[in-house]
Amino acid sequence: MARMQVTAGQHRGGRRRHRGGFAGVGPRGYRRSDERIHDDVVAVLTAHPDVDASEMEVVVREGEVTLLGAAPDKLTARLAEDAASRVRGVTQVFAHLSYPPTVVGGENDELGGRY
Repeated sequence: MARMQVTAGQHRGGRRRHRGGFAGVGPRGYRRSDERIHDDVVAVLTAHPDVDASEMEVVVREGEVTLLGAAPDKLTARLAEDAASRVRGVTQVFAHLSYPPTVVGGENDELGGRY
């Protein structure tokens, strides 16, 4: 009687299983709590070297993150939004951040006065 040998990455039914392709896939129905998402977003914003989050507030509801308050400039607001969107469990980010208007050639010019 021949024995069927199962090689790494293969199930007995002959279907191929991809090793390492399941990172981030949790049990059915699992969703990170809003509290954990909130804490992670706050930690990411605090650790980001280019984001001054001192005037920002983070609100999380059902995985949706809302950033409220003020940012020093438009670039910082975008960086904060991008950083928040990369946190595990975040489904959407709404950035309601005010910032001073950018004056081309002025001190707030994101391009450093260049066109």
